[in-house]
Formats: sequence, C-alpha cells, structure tokens
Amino acid sequence: MRYSNIIGTVRSCIWLASLSVSSLVAADSIHAGKAYVKDGSFESPTAGRTWRIDFVRQENEKSTQVEFAHDGRSYLGQRALHIRSAGQGSGYAIVSQTITFPRPHPTVLYVGAAVNAEVDKYTKLYAHAKVEGEDKTVHLTSATNFKSTQGWRKENVKWTCAGKPIRSVRLMVIFNGTGWALWDDLQLTTQPRGASPLAARTPWLTIPRVAQKPTNSDDWQSAQILSNFTLLGSEKFADAQTRVRLCYTPEAIHVRAECDEPLLDPIRNSTTAFRAKVTGRDAYVFADDCLELFFDPDGIRSEFTQLGVNSLATQWDARKGQKAWDGAWSAKAGKGTSNWWCEVEVPLQDLGLSAAEEKAGTFNVARERKAVTELSTYSPLSSGFGEPARFATMRLGPPAPSVEVTWRSRSEALQGVEYRVHNPTGEAQPLVCGLAQSDDERRVRELLQHVTVAPGSTKTLAMDIPREELNWTRSRGFVRGRDDGRYLQITPWFQTKPSGIIASFALESTADFTVTYNSHPLNLAKGEGNRWLGKIRLHEGNNALGIQLSNPGKWRCRVWDDKTTLNVVSDAGWMTCTAEPNPSWVRRTFQPSSGTWAHVAPASPPAAEETWAGAEWIKGAAGSAFLRHVRYGMTRYVPESSQAKRYPFYEKHGQIAKIYTLNPGSHTQPDYEMVIETSPAITLNSPVGRLNYKMRSFVPTEMVRTKLPDGWERNTIRFSNYLWPHKDAATLTDDFSGVNKHGLPLLARPVAPGPAALRVYGRSRKGFITEVPRLVEYDRQPFPEGRRLPGFEVYMWGNPCFDHAEGDWPHLLDMYQAAGITTCLLGHLGGGDPMVTPRKHWRWSTGHRDGYRQLKRFVSYAKSRGFRLSANIHWPIDQPDWLKDHPEDGAVHAGSAGKKHKTRVPMVLLLDRQHGVYAHWRERLTACLRDLPLDEVCWDWEASPFLGSYDDRTLAGFRQYAKLPKGTKLGEEIIREGDTLSEKWIAFRCEQVVQVSAAMREIIREASPDTVLSFYSGYPHYSRSKYTTDWEALAKVVDVALAGYHALWNGNARILADIMGAEGKPSLPGLDIYARSHRAEMLGVKLAQALTEGGRGAMIFASGSSNMNLTALASVASVTRFLPELEPFLLSLDRQDRLVEAKAPATVLKHGDRYLISLQNRSSDPVDCALRWKGPEVRSVRVLGQKDSKRRVPREIALQPSSVTWVVLQCAD
Repeated sequence: MRYSNIIGTVRSCIWLASLSVSSLVAADSIHAGKAYVKDGSFESPTAGRTWRIDFVRQENEKSTQVEFAHDGRSYLGQRALHIRSAGQGSGYAIVSQTITFPRPHPTVLYVGAAVNAEVDKYTKLYAHAKVEGEDKTVHLTSATNFKSTQGWRKENVKWTCAGKPIRSVRLMVIFNGTGWALWDDLQLTTQPRGASPLAARTPWLTIPRVAQKPTNSDDWQSAQILSNFTLLGSEKFADAQTRVRLCYTPEAIHVRAECDEPLLDPIRNSTTAFRAKVTGRDAYVFADDCLELFFDPDGIRSEFTQLGVNSLATQWDARKGQKAWDGAWSAKAGKGTSNWWCEVEVPLQDLGLSAAEEKAGTFNVARERKAVTELSTYSPLSSGFGEPARFATMRLGPPAPSVEVTWRSRSEALQGVEYRVHNPTGEAQPLVCGLAQSDDERRVRELLQHVTVAPGSTKTLAMDIPREELNWTRSRGFVRGRDDGRYLQITPWFQTKPSGIIASFALESTADFTVTYNSHPLNLAKGEGNRWLGKIRLHEGNNALGIQLSNPGKWRCRVWDDKTTLNVVSDAGWMTCTAEPNPSWVRRTFQPSSGTWAHVAPASPPAAEETWAGAEWIKGAAGSAFLRHVRYGMTRYVPESSQAKRYPFYEKHGQIAKIYTLNPGSHTQPDYEMVIETSPAITLNSPVGRLNYKMRSFVPTEMVRTKLPDGWERNTIRFSNYLWPHKDAATLTDDFSGVNKHGLPLLARPVAPGPAALRVYGRSRKGFITEVPRLVEYDRQPFPEGRRLPGFEVYMWGNPCFDHAEGDWPHLLDMYQAAGITTCLLGHLGGGDPMVTPRKHWRWSTGHRDGYRQLKRFVSYAKSRGFRLSANIHWPIDQPDWLKDHPEDGAVHAGSAGKKHKTRVPMVLLLDRQHGVYAHWRERLTACLRDLPLDEVCWDWEASPFLGSYDDRTLAGFRQYAKLPKGTKLGEEIIREGDTLSEKWIAFRCEQVVQVSAAMREIIREASPDTVLSFYSGYPHYSRSKYTTDWEALAKVVDVALAGYHALWNGNARILADIMGAEGKPSLPGLDIYARSHRAEMLGVKLAQALTEGGRGAMIFASGSSNMNLTALASVASVTRFLPELEPFLLSLDRQDRLVEAKAPATVLKHGDRYLISLQNRSSDPVDCALRWKGPEVRSVRVLGQKDSKRRVPREIALQPSSVTWVVLQCAD
C-alpha cells in the first residue's frame, strides 16, 4: 500500500473509514446491487462505513438503471470501484466521502486517480472543499472527459482554493452518461501524484527551531542529523563519513559538521597528507580538504548560494554564481585525532528566508578530501556538486525531535535502517519510523514502526529488509509525526536489491575472540565443540573480515557459499597489525607481517570433514588482530548489471565480452589471473598478442585452457608485470575506464547449440585477494545483417589493431562488415622513424617494439577486406620533440584549465613556411602517408589548442589581423573581457584553423593524391565556445566534416549538413557511446537521427568505450539493413514533419508521392505509439521489415525498446 504524504486516502471503496493509516480496513463487504434512479439518496447498509451513494435524476429524463459494485477482478493491483449505467437518459451516480483535517491545510491540494471508462458522453471527477471560517462550499476545479478510453489512464489534478486554508474536502466520483467506468487509487495529497516526498528522488529535511544558538554538545542534541554520505556519481558510501547537524533560530541557520578523517590518526603518521593551507576570506578553499553548503531557499532548483569552509575556518562564498557576493555568515573550525569539524552560522537574511514562513527550499552539503581524491555528498549527485535539481528539499519547522537515520548493512546478512530519535521538547512525541521501498515499476510501499518518545529522552530502533522481499530494489528511511504527518527526515534512495551473495562463516578458536565484519561485530551462534557459526553478505567491493584475540591462542576459520564457488580459509593470505587494545579495522592500518603470529600444524581434524580442507591454524598473542579481504565484483563484465540480467549473444558472431579488473588493495598484485569459464556452447578467443595501448605493461601473456567435469572450459589468462591498485583504493568506485587499463575485450564465439554463459572471476595465487565468480548468461538471438551503400559511410573510431589480438581481426571485421561499417578510423597518428622511435608513428601506441608493425599489418588486412582506412592526427604532430630542442618556440596554450601548464607551438609558427617547425610537421605527416596506405586523414580539432595562446607572437598576429594600433595593450583578460576584442579573437582563431587545414590538405595531396582530409570538431558551428569552428570557411578546404557527438539533438547536425552540402561535400554526425550512460542498444536510434538530419552516414566514437560490443553493432545493423530503401528519401531530404502526429519522436521525409516516417523509441521499454497522418490520401502502407502492406495508416504502432521503426506511405498524387 502506498501513502505519499497522504492527507486523506480513499481507495475507491477499497479502503474506507478513518484517516489513521493503522485503522484503514478493506471494504470486502461493500454493498453491491442494482437500483433505479430516483430522487434522494441511498446509504450503504454496512455498519461503520462512511461512504454514501447518491442517485440523482435530471429533470425530464427517463429512468436509468445504475449498478455500483466490485466485479471481483483486479485493477492496478487492487479491486476498483465499478459503476455501470444502462438504459435511457443521462442520470449520474455520485460516490462521496467528506474528509475533515485536524488543522487547516495549505490552499493547494492535488487529487490523483486511475480511471478506465467506456461511455457515450463523458464522466466527471469532482471535489468540493469547505473553507475555514465560511459555511459555503468552494467548488474545486475541473472535470475529466472520457470517450471510449482504452485501458487505464492516470489523472493528476492541481486544485487551488481561493487563497484560504482548507478545513475539509468532500471527495466525489461522479459518473454521467451511459456505459461503465472504473475508478482506482483515489488520493488527496499536498504533493502531485508520484512527486510526494516519499516517491520523490530527492531527500527531505525539516530543520527544527531552537530557542537559542547552540554553543555546546548538549545544545546540538536538538539538531537534525544528516549522515550516509555517498560518493559523487555513485550510491557507494564514502570511506570517510560526515555527520551534519542543522537547526535554526529566528535569526540564523546553524550547521555543525563532523568529518571523519583517518589521515589525522596519529598511529598512521599521515597527518601531513591532510590539506589545510588556504587562509583569507574568499581564498580558494577547494584546494584544501573542505566542506561545501548549498542553499536554494526558493526551491527553484536552478540557482543557489554556495558556502565553502576548510579546517582553518577559511570562508568562501558565492550567490547565484556571483563570487563577488559576501554574506554575513560566520564559521569556526578545528581538528581532532580522528576528524575535523566546523560550525557555520548563516543569517536567514542572507538566504532571503523568514522564520515565520514554512517555505520549501532545497539544501545540500558536500565534502572534498584531497589526499585520496574523495568527493562525497549527502544528496546523491551524478556529475558535480552544482546540481540543484538533486538537492534535498528543506523546510524550516517548529521545535521537533532530533532524528538520525543511518543506513547500514547488518552483519547477519540483512540490510536495514537504524533510527536514533531524541526529543528535546516538553511533550511526548508520537512518531512513525518507516522504510519506504520502490520496485522496478516504481511503485512505493511502506514498512512502519510506531514509537512514542518521552520528553528529554532518546530512543533507538532498527528495521531490516526481509530477505524474501528482495524484489523491492530501492529503499529509503524516514521519520514523520504520527498525528500531523509532518516529515522530519527522508533519506536518499539506496539500492537494496543485493548484488552480492550470502556466505557461511565458521570459526574455531582456543582463545577468546572478537569477529568483525565490515567494521560491525559479527553475531555468531555456538556450534559443536569450539566451533562458532554465522552468515555474512558479500557486498559489491571490498569485504573486510577481522579477528582479534583477547588472550594467546590459535584459531582457524572458513568462508564459503552454497555453490562452493567461494572458499576462503585461514592461511598466509591473512593480514595482521601489531597488538593494540582497540584496532580501528581500517584497512590501511594493516600491513602484511609475521611478527605477531605464526602458523601451527592442524589439530588433526576428523578425516571425513572436508569443509575445513586447506584451513590452517594460526597462533597469535593477546591483542593480535587479523584481517582478510574478500572481494566481490573485482572482475567485472561490461555492461554491468544484476546477476539475473541476460545479455544478447548473436548467432554466427557471438558477443564482444568486455571484462576488466579493479585492484581493491593498496599494493600492486604481481600474480593476478583473470579466469573466464565458458559453457559448452561457446569458445573464447585467446587475447595473447593484444598490446593494450593505454596500459602498456599490463598485457596478456598466456591463456591456459582446462576442461572441467561439468563440460565447461576454464580459460586462465595471465599477464605481464603487475596489477596496479585502483587510483582510489579507499572507495573502489565502478570506474569503467578500467576497460582500457586493466581489462580485456574478448571475443566469445558460438561453437555449438545450447545455453551460452560465462563464469567470470579473478584470483591471486599468492596475495590476499579472493574473488567470487559472477555468472553472465546470454540469450541467443539472430544478427540483423546490415548493408553498405555507396555515398553513405559509417565510421568506427577505435583501435582494434591494439585492443584485440591479431587472431581476432578476421572475426572482428566480420562483425563490422555485418553491421554496415565502412571505415576504420584509427587512433592518434604521429611521425618519425618507426624502427628508431616506434611511438612516433603512433603517439598513443603501446610503446611495444612491434606496435607499428602490427598497425601496418592491420591497415593492410582491413583494406584487403574492403574497408576504408582513416587515421586521426592528434594535435600537434610531434611538437614535444620539436620543443625539446627548441623550447623558445613554446607557448602556454589556453585550451582548458586542465592543460594550461602545457606548452604548444603557436599556430602562427606552424603557418610560417620559413620556420623550421613547419618543415618538421610536414615531414612527419608525409612519412606517415608514405608508410600507410590511408584513404583519409582526420584532424581532431577537439584535442587541439582551442583558444590558442596569448604569447607575444600570437598577439602580434592578432593585432595585425584586427588592425589595432601598435600601442594597444593585449592579453588574456583584456581579450576575454572586451566583447569587441573577444569576437575578433574568435574570428582570428577560426581563420588560423582554416589556414592550417588548407596547408594540411596540400601536404596530404602531395604525398598521397587519393587521400582526403576530414575535420572533426565536437561542438557547434561558430560560437563563443572554446571549440569555435567556422564551418562555412572550413567547408571550402576540407573534404569531410565529422560533426562531433553533441550535434544530434540540438539541430547543429542539420546546420552542418546544409553548409557542407552547399559545397557538395558530406558531413557525418558523431554517435556517442564513450560514456557509461550511453546505452549500446541506442546506437541505431542515433544513427537514424543522423541520417534524417542530413548526415551522409555517421561516425561512431568507440575509442576506449566500455559499451562498444556486438549489441551496439547489431543496433547499427538494424538501420543499415534498410539503406537501399531509405536512400531516395535521405538524398531528397524533403522534411515534412508537420504531416504526422505521434506519441514518439517522429521525422517525415518526402520523395515524389511517397513518404517515409521514422519513429524512434528512445526508452528501454516497449511503447505503443499512437499515430495520426495529416497528409495526402494514403493508398498503401508498409512497415519496413514486414512483408504485408496495409491500406490505411494504423492508429497505433508497437515500437520495440531502443529501436527505430520505418513506415513508407504511398500516397495519391
């Protein structure tokens, strides 16, 4: 049952009677029967029911038979109110209930309902509200009309009542007409349906009022407490947690933050790593470990006031992006031995707030740790702290209990929430502590516990998520008043569907001991003899199991799962720390050591006891602490999801299985092995020979195949060198960039019928990492064979020559060809002698001696298979070599803040044919074209010195270009501040780009007359952006335009197509699949969009992508397969979008008397798309891919998830 800040909940005669949630009862015995319409009313005969059914007859109308009943069927998960009317006339049936509020409510309410009706006229949904202090009834807004409605329709209506508080509401369901109608899930709320505090995606916080400014720890007990900080862009909890207390007085909001910091622990001798240097008002505190507060008092979620403070109480502030603003707020701060703290006082006047109004604003608090690069936040954010749309909702409220809701993973393998409630008021506070849960369909339910907290007392309680209810995938904790329903706190949503596994734990010890799992005591049950038993949940990431001895003795233990795929025993892999009274159990405290413990011979266990095989007895002194990490999810399959998801596996081709590893430790692993077990239906190509161009030392050197008893095959892959630790071992975030660093794209190919599946895991032969296998199951599917068509090019930008072993190339190019790929656009080209400096021809290659030779072999082989070959020139070509010998020619370029420290050769020198650097890059480019038979060279402008440099030579050239007086003072700040100068500077930079492009094309044509020049710019045509490009001028000197991957949805692709088309040259929009959020199955939709926007194909930016697999190629093939039929429409490009109305993005192209409709489903769910044709008379309709034609345009078309449906109409002349 869902209650979303419900004032009154009426389940359409399903839930009746009082407003108290606990007293709602099911109306299974509601009256069902027939009656003729007559004047007057009919009361339900069931005792205790408050519903009334009114039958009213209009004047001069004949009798109408009305039936009010439950028909026994289920609608939307509940039995719905069913009213049926038959006969003559238009009588109407009214079902009503009056709800009186304990106190007046705001003037705005929302009513929601689900309605399904089939009537000849209309139905109405009405409500009446009784205004406080007046006898009259105010009629709240409108009616909803239905005519032959198909299926359920959800309604959400906002009702405003004359600007006065509402005392009571009479809810009525009104039926008018002949036919039938069903109503379900009727609710009255203060929030829109589906946007109530519990259903909303953002947290909720009511800040309590206190009598005076808090000055000590007792005063701060009255403040609300926020905890459970998560990492930026993730739902994983931060390694170093933060607790924030908030309250307010009539003058100000008071905030105290306590920031855990292991680096300040003296035992670690790492205090120097903690950053605390910045001083002075408005100094850049973000260079230090700091706390940031964000206030949006108006709740508009677009602008905010930002405050920053470090451990030295240095203050920084900005209001609505204006850094010049200085508020009257104050701060103080300090450091301890395990944390640092700060207290901030923010005047309400600074925020535009008044203590007298309960206005809903938004708020967030975030934190930066510099030593380990950890960014954490209270409200989960996706990409940066400045995301006000995701901030918590904040209200100023009356004095109220202080609440802390802590999310935890309990040691008994259950997940749950702990509540700590302190009542500083003078009255007992009846509260509801709850757990809201959402399933995959976003339905919300509550699990509740009622508690009454006496004045001045504190209560704690916990709620667990039952294991049998794991279909509820997300949860959040909340506390609200039992009487008034006011929410005190609602936490963010967290994933609760377990991605880990339940494992058994057993321990034997001759000494007294303490067992800790993930920093929580593990509760064990006594078994036979000295054995203790328990259960743990292995979560995604690092799981730390700790054992401490209270007195000298020996122990042994084992961790295993039901399928015996996991077996962790006491052995040399355990870590230990020196004896101390209370070990912190922070993993960096522990170092591998044998100084305080030793192995002893097994104590002769029973011969039949196989479960302890391999477990060693370990002896320890009093106080010795031992630690073991059990990693789940260290080795990952991309795209990653729950174990239950099945991925496509294509007949004939198979799948590109991308698997990567994150080292969860703080030390390198010299003995890591990746293990992939394949079912009998598939085989795995060996990756040996892959050069891994981004992680040169970590390459596969051996793959050993072993047949298993169950018919599966184990493929054990070993690597050169060692596995580096994750860049932030404390957080172990899901960093999908690891695919290129510590990962492998592997070709899994079909060899026999039957189920296709992998078991993926990693192991360390000597280290402490133990990996839990992950099952990856596939669904076998046919591959939609794509087509190639002259005049339409599909580029694949990537480095298959390095990412895949040479033995993979035939199968990989088979996949490309089947998808309709025509061109391989390879990675960043350089120059030089490949035998002396092999990296010069391929600047980002492996550095391997054979790297350039492998590149040449791939180019030759791909061309023999009919592919075009293009190579990307990364700007600048070998400039580091030139600047090494000619440092005077370098200038700091202004491309971006992250690259300002780098020097580049200014373009004024590159264009100077008398300067040596011109001959240098000309010779490099010529050498590349002499060695590689390329069809195209692509200049990647996005990786270039976008804004140039503000050196004397460039400024002199700009002064001459802009015809400025010799004495005109120039510089970066002057150019950026002056509108006139900035516009001229942009034009100057654009002209230089055109000149370099022209020079490059001249060099290319001299070295290889048939090679063309393409230009890549990822951003809009000629704007004030740093990626400024004058395409109208470039179109005259380049042969192909690659528009970048941000041009599809904003119209820039169409603009560029028109510009290049005027010169008779093609443009290819970019298709983005480089980020984690880019779904592989959406690539076909993006390709269709590119074609209908005028692109003569598209460029797939797959370089380094974790999402580029055969699913993406199949999505491309689903579009290219229709290219011969689409060609005439795409060439004419006569857009007629106004001729169709559709419930999905639609494009209409005209060619002669035929029309092509492109319907895009960009969601991951199937869609029934309503369609209305407003063009000429239709003679025939055909959906491409279907054999049969139709005479009429269908009113509705079923669209498959993430797909494009093409409809061709033959119309009258």
